[in-house]
Amino acid sequence: MSDDNKNVSRREFTALAGISLAIAGSATLSSTQGCSTTPSDENTVEQVADAAAEKTPDTNQIELVKEAKTEPNPTEPVTDTKSEPAPEPNPPEEPSVADEPQTIPDEPTQESGPEPEIVYEAPQIDIGGRKFVLVDVNKYPDLQTIGSYEQISLPDDLVFLFRRNKTTFEAISATCTHKGCSVGWRPDKNGFVCPCHVATFNYRGVVTGGPAPSDLPIYATAFDQSANKVYIFL
Repeated sequence: MSDDNKNVSRREFTALAGISLAIAGSATLSSTQGCSTTPSDENTVEQVADAAAEKTPDTNQIELVKEAKTEPNPTEPVTDTKSEPAPEPNPPEEPSVADEPQTIPDEPTQESGPEPEIVYEAPQIDIGGRKFVLVDVNKYPDLQTIGSYEQISLPDDLVFLFRRNKTTFEAISATCTHKGCSVGWRPDKNGFVCPCHVATFNYRGVVTGGPAPSDLPIYATAFDQSANKVYIFL
């Protein structure tokens, strides 16, 4: 407590005590014959006043205590009462390659053709503006048998030369009329098959299936039986 506050409290208490003593003294005045208060009585009054002043609470200290209770403790952690945002949902997983729909080709699947065959080149001959190639049957073993064939390379095409009978030969183009791929002979089908888009033709080159728009071209031929040679006209 401050000295000023102690002095004020002491004076107030001294005044109250003096009033009380005055009242008590007036009651005993007749018996004391006008005796005044002794110094010891005054000291007693001051001691009582000091003790009361010590016990009297200081209003300034009360206000400080109130303020201290309302202020937050800086050492205590401050808790944020705001709610945290909810976690965002995970994005959907991308579909794997196995889940994607498979595209179906518009055209038929390719088919492997027969094994490569020996191709013979026949020289081109031009007589009086008539162009042809001359095939010597004696040089081609497979042409000795009826029903057999050989592949002959022309200047601008590849043909299958079949021996249909003893005196008849037929030259059928190997170029497919769909996309220009080279067809192959399939003995198991008795016809031709294009390995690119599975167009099929019979043994005479006529279309039997697939995307080919027309038959295989056929070249005119002539057989010189005496010379055992075949003319393929271009």
